Amino acid sequence: MVELSFLFIFGLIIGSFINVLVYRSIHQEDSKNLFSICPKCKHSLSPLDLVPLLSFLILKAKCRYCDKPISWSYFVGELSTSLLFVLVGSYYLNDPIALVYSLIIVSLLIALLFTDLYYGILPDRLILSGVVTSGLFLVTTALYRGDILSLLGNVLSAVASFIFFFLFIYFSKGKAMGGGDAKLGFWLGLFLGFPGTLVALFIAFLTGGLIGVMLILTKTRRFGQTVPFGPFLVIGPFLVI
Repeated sequence: MVELSFLFIFGLIIGSFINVLVYRSIHQEDSKNLFSICPKCKHSLSPLDLVPLLSFLILKAKCRYCDKPISWSYFVGELSTSLLFVLVGSYYLNDPIALVYSLIIVSLLIALLFTDLYYGILPDRLILSGVVTSGLFLVTTALYRGDILSLLGNVLSAVASFIFFFLFIYFSKGKAMGGGDAKLGFWLGLFLGFPGTLVALFIAFLTGGLIGVMLILTKTRRFGQTVPFGPFLVIGPFLVI
């Protein structure tokens, strides 16, 4: 119980960091500036303004300095990261290496989800970080267990997933999804392997299709308008792992 409580608090901190990382990377702000700022008035925020969840609730989702609303994405990002950390911890609490690896994967997936959902971008450096992390973990695990076939299976799943997305993009002439989705598909194939990749892709296309139909029916989107597919690709792995 103590360990899960720690993971909950740690998840809040990481979720807050992910929010800042996503905003700064998209808006190309100087990462050397240690002080967070209000996106609206650019005023530097005090430590009391940065307490995960609590500051958002106490300030009633408004900036202390300009009184303009703060996006709920910050609150959702912190809470979802925290809850996922607890969920992962409940599975891997007795396996520290798998726990750390899974927490890194979850953090990167959440960052990708929010960057694509709000900005329509899947940053290469986030995907590359995931590929490198998964690659190192899988190679180390395969060598330790002497299970090279399992490693090859994951690599083949990654290649097959990338080819699938590449062909999908090619025949749809880039209207359905972009290169970022193919790169993300490669990483998902690498760390999920088979049949996890198939299950994740099925969930992604199913949820993406249902949400797309709902958006058209509610006239939120017109037929032919693009909807970021990255978030749906991220949902699949969350349910699989």
